[in-house]
Formats: sequence, structure tokens, C-alpha cells
Amino acid sequence: MRLRYFFILSALVLIGGAQEDQSQKDLKLMVGSWTMIAMEVDGEQVPLNKVESAKLTIKGDLYSVISADVKTNCRLHLDASQSPKRIDMTFLDGPNKDMTSEGIYELTENTLKICRNLNPGQARPQQFATWPKTNNFVMTWQRK
Repeated sequence: MRLRYFFILSALVLIGGAQEDQSQKDLKLMVGSWTMIAMEVDGEQVPLNKVESAKLTIKGDLYSVISADVKTNCRLHLDASQSPKRIDMTFLDGPNKDMTSEGIYELTENTLKICRNLNPGQARPQQFATWPKTNNFVMTWQRK
């Protein structure tokens, strides 16, 4: 009986470690410089000429965006064990300092898509889409 519990506990530890490993792998894959190629807010596509100047740099778990001469810094926490994968962004400066915005993400080698809410404290989006008056937005970044 004890042996059975040992195997169950061992399996749970290994599964938890594998999920953490995938989150860490995703975070490492995010490291680098990115350019915004698309943005949708409240069901409306933002014109490309308004977003293409936005630049994102990720170093470790530090997420820094410069857009329209405004810099925003966040600390990232990923949970790749969920579907869709989850991203929490804790603001390090500005009016939302120390607040966390919950979102979801999708990552390939050269594309990062994040859907999150405009205001910290809102419910986490469940899909990569927005609708009017939801205060959600989807950003699509391409690796430089």
C-alpha cells in the first residue's frame, strides 16, 4: 500500500516539474526583441501604422514595451500547464504599479500573441478575441 502511494506521489511531482519546465522553456523562448504587427481592442482592429512603432524587449522575466515614447515594465509569470497558456503581468511602474493583469498567450519561434485585459483585476480572457466593451485586447508580436 505504501509503495502505491509512493508511486502516485512521485508521478505528481514529475508532472508538476514538467509543467514548470514548459513555462520556463516558453519564458526562455520569449527572450529577445519584438515588433508589434497587429492589435485588436474591444473588437476593433487597430491600424498597422498606429502599432508598428511599438517595441517589446523581454529579458528573463522582465517585459518592457516602448510605445509612443511611453515605456511600461512588467514582471512576467507563465503557466504553460493551462489551456490556453496563462500569462500574468505585474506592472513595475506607472499608474498600475504592483497590480497584475491576467492574460493568455500563444508562442511560436517567431510570433508571440497575448490577450489580456486593459485594467488589472478584470477576469482573465479565455480566448484570443475581443468584443465591444470587454476592455480586452490582443497583441501580436513578431521577433525582430
